[in-house]
Amino acid sequence: MKRLLTTALLAGTLATAAEKPNVIIILTDDWGHADLGIHGVLDDIKTPHLDRLAREGVLFSDGYITAPQCAPSRAGLMTGRYQQRFGFDSIVTGPLPLEEVTIAERMQKAGYVTGHVGKWHLEPNGGNLGWALKNHPEIVENNHIARLGFELLEPYYPHKRGFDEHFSRRMSPYFINFDLNGSDVTPPRQVPVDGFRVDVHTEAALRFVERNKDNPFFLYLAYFAPHVPLEAPQKYLDRFPGDMPERRRYGLAMMSAVDDGIGRLMDTLEAAGLRENTLIFFASDNGAPIGAHWGKLMDDVKPATKNGAGWDGSRNDPFLGEKGMLSDGGIRVPFIASWPGTIPPGHVYSEPVITLDMTVTANAVAGLPHDPQLDGVNLIPFLTGEKPGAPHDVLFWKFWNQAAVRSGDWKFIQAGSGRQVLFNLREDKEETRNLIAEYPEKAAVLRKQLSDWADQMQPAGLPSKIGNEQEMLWFEHYYDPKPESSGSVSSEKGVWEDDFNRSDTGAVSDGADIGEGYVITAKGGQKGALQIKQKRITGCGIGRLADTVLSYQGFELNPAGFSVAADLKLTMNAARSVGVVFNFQGSDNFYKARILENKVQIRRTVDGAESVIYDDNRVPGIQMDTRYRLSVSSTEPYRFSVELTDLNTKEVVWKRILQDRQECFFGGYGGLVLSVNHADPLLDNLKIETVQQ
Repeated sequence: MKRLLTTALLAGTLATAAEKPNVIIILTDDWGHADLGIHGVLDDIKTPHLDRLAREGVLFSDGYITAPQCAPSRAGLMTGRYQQRFGFDSIVTGPLPLEEVTIAERMQKAGYVTGHVGKWHLEPNGGNLGWALKNHPEIVENNHIARLGFELLEPYYPHKRGFDEHFSRRMSPYFINFDLNGSDVTPPRQVPVDGFRVDVHTEAALRFVERNKDNPFFLYLAYFAPHVPLEAPQKYLDRFPGDMPERRRYGLAMMSAVDDGIGRLMDTLEAAGLRENTLIFFASDNGAPIGAHWGKLMDDVKPATKNGAGWDGSRNDPFLGEKGMLSDGGIRVPFIASWPGTIPPGHVYSEPVITLDMTVTANAVAGLPHDPQLDGVNLIPFLTGEKPGAPHDVLFWKFWNQAAVRSGDWKFIQAGSGRQVLFNLREDKEETRNLIAEYPEKAAVLRKQLSDWADQMQPAGLPSKIGNEQEMLWFEHYYDPKPESSGSVSSEKGVWEDDFNRSDTGAVSDGADIGEGYVITAKGGQKGALQIKQKRITGCGIGRLADTVLSYQGFELNPAGFSVAADLKLTMNAARSVGVVFNFQGSDNFYKARILENKVQIRRTVDGAESVIYDDNRVPGIQMDTRYRLSVSSTEPYRFSVELTDLNTKEVVWKRILQDRQECFFGGYGGLVLSVNHADPLLDNLKIETVQQ
C-alpha cells in the first residue's frame, strides 16, 4: 500500500483518506550542526534516538532554515513561503499575518487532525510597533506598545491558526485544550503545569498521538531547548560528567532530554502500528548563539541557569558564525527526514534543502494540490530517486542588514552595505576563504540573483545600512582579515606629555616640539584641544562641545593602538559631573561616561536624544579632592577600554569595555574625541601615546 501511495503522489494524484500518512514536524531551539551525534563532530553529544531516526531515513548534510532567528524561521516553516514575502524579517516585524495560510490549515482541509505542542512565537509581542500602529494605534503611547491584551493576542494563537489540539507555550503556564491525562480542556485556557519543560512537551506530544491514532494527524512539536533560561533535572545532568563549561553541560542535558522524548515518540508510533505510516521531519530553528558580539566566545556565565542573553551550550562546529548571521553557522542546522517503507534508509543527502520543503512535502503527502504561492519543494521524489538533480537551483536569505544566496556549491553574502563575501562550500564548508577577488564574475551573477529576489520582498531591496551593533561586531570577528602575528603593531610610540596645569587656552604648536603627527591647537573657545594630525586631513572641529577642556581627535575612524590619559583632581561640587565623551561623526552623536557623586553612567546620545545604556552605582568611593587618572585605550578597532584609577592607591576604581558599533557612528569621517567636560576639575597632567601600525 505504501509504495502505491508514493507512486500516486509522484504522479500528482490525490491520496484517499485511508492512505493518508501521518506527518510530524519536530523543531528544536538553537541546536547547532555539531549537536547531532551522527554528524560525528564532537564526542560529548549523545543523541542515540535521533541518530537512529537518521539511519532509518535520510540525513541532510546541507539542510537550512529560512532565518537565523526563531520567529521568522518559524513563520517560513508554518507557511511554506519565504517570510520576507509578508514582511516578517525578524521578531520585531511580526506577528504572522492573519491572511497567511498555515500548514495546519491546509492539513485540516485534507482531513487531518492537527496538533501543536511547545513554542509558538508567532503572536504579537511588545516589539511589534509597526503592526500595532497599523492595526491597533490605540495601544501605542510615546511610540511604544503600552498594553497588549489577550483579546488582541488570541487571533494569532495556534488554535485560531488551524490547530485542532494544542498544548502551547514554551514553559508553564501552558495554553491548552487537552491535558497530560489525555482529557479535553474546555474552553481553552492557561494552566500551570509542574515539571521540566522538555519532558512536559514530550508527554503532551504522546497524549496527542494516543488521542488521534485512529485518524490521520499532523503534529508540530516545537521543543524549547536548549534556549535560555537553561534548566535540567539532575538525571540528565549526570549523563555528562567531567570537566566542561557548565553551560555546555546544561545544553547537552537538555538536548539529551529532547532525544529521549523523540525516542519515546518513535516507540509510541511503533506500538500503535503507525511508524511506517508516519513521515517525521526534524530540524532546529537556527544555529547556536556563540557570543562573538559579547566579546567572548562561549562564555560560561555563572550560574548556568541565569536568565538573559547568553550561550546556551550549543555548538556550530565546523561552520562559521552563529545565530543571527547568514553564514552557515547561523542557518545550516541538523535536518532529518524519516518515513520507513517510502524514504530509503541510511542515506546522506548532500543537495541543499530548506525547511520550506517540509511544508510543501506535507502538503503533497496529504494529497493536496500544489500551490504555486509556496516556495518549497516536495522532497519525496528526490529522496526516492524518482527525480534526478537538486530540488533547488537557488536558495535565498535576508535578515536584518544581511542577505545571502546559495546556488549549487557557491554562496554569496552581503553583510551590511559594505561587505561582500563569496565562498565555495564544497571546497570550503567552513567559509574561511573569501573568493570574491578571484571570482568577481561569479559574485556579480549571484548578487544579481539575490537583488532580483530581494526586490520582490517586503521591504524591497538589498540591505542599505552598514549593520546594527551586533552585526558589526560579528562581521569584524568572522569576516575581517586578522593580523597574522602580534608583530603587526610596532613597539615604536609617539608620545606627547604636558603638565596641563593651566586654565587658559594652552600652548599652540606646529608639532615640531611634539613629534610627527601631533599638533596643539586652541580654537572655538575650547581650552587646550590636542589633535592628531593626519597626512590628508589636518583639522576637525568639535565646536559644540563648548565646555571641553581636553580632547584627542584621530581622523582614522575606529583607531587602534593608542592610549590617552589625563590626571585630574575632582574639586567641583558633588552634584556636578565629570564626563568623558567618545564622539564619532559629530557633536550630536557620542558616548559619555558620566561621573556624578558615587555613580558612573554610560550615556548614548544620537542626534541630540540621550539615553542611559549603563548605570553603575557600585563604584567604591569616588571622592572629591582626590587625584584620579582618566584613561582611554584601544588595542584593536572598535573596542575601547575606559578606566578611572585612584592615583594614591593605584587601584582601578571603575572600568568599562565599549564597542563603538552604534548607528550614530556609521560613516567614514570624523574621529575619536576624548573630552573631559566641565571646567571644574583641575587637570594637572596629560599623556598621549600612540603605537605605530
